[in-house]
Amino acid sequence: MAGTYYIETYGCQMNDHDSEKMAALLEQCGMTAVPAADSADVVIINTCSVREKPEHKVYSALGKLKSLKIPVVCIGTHLSGLECDVVLSDNLGGAYKATTHLIRSGHEKIAMICGNKLSESNLDRIAGYHKALKENGIDLPEDFVLTEQVSEEQVFSAMRQLMTAANPPTAVFAANY
Repeated sequence: MAGTYYIETYGCQMNDHDSEKMAALLEQCGMTAVPAADSADVVIINTCSVREKPEHKVYSALGKLKSLKIPVVCIGTHLSGLECDVVLSDNLGGAYKATTHLIRSGHEKIAMICGNKLSESNLDRIAGYHKALKENGIDLPEDFVLTEQVSEEQVFSAMRQLMTAANPPTAVFAANY
């Protein structure tokens, strides 16, 4: 595969890391990075739906890229009205597998920490977590699911809250915030 690519990254530091990995894979396939979208054969937009600001930036970027008439691939989120190919993670399946692994490892008191509970990815993760618990006959109090943890400080505070409770969890499934 030869050609040029441009990657635009929005969101968290994990997205930066993922974009670096994608770039390395594209380079291994013989593609070359270019400094601007208008000189690329393909544009990759790497984002997430955890925060609202990156979503607005993606809409703006897609509007600008539309006129270039080059292939655009959006990775990490599905936004309504998006006119490009999209690659998504199986958030429900991943959360289900992670929680099931913790259960099979002997844990029955499993808490969950994540960001915006209304984002598509976290809704799926919460559903996967609940599905694994239900299939294994585990009922947990709702305060074992801590959402809206969007900063490092909030995540540490949530962990402290869980671990200092009268009946703390034995494991925590954490989704990126």
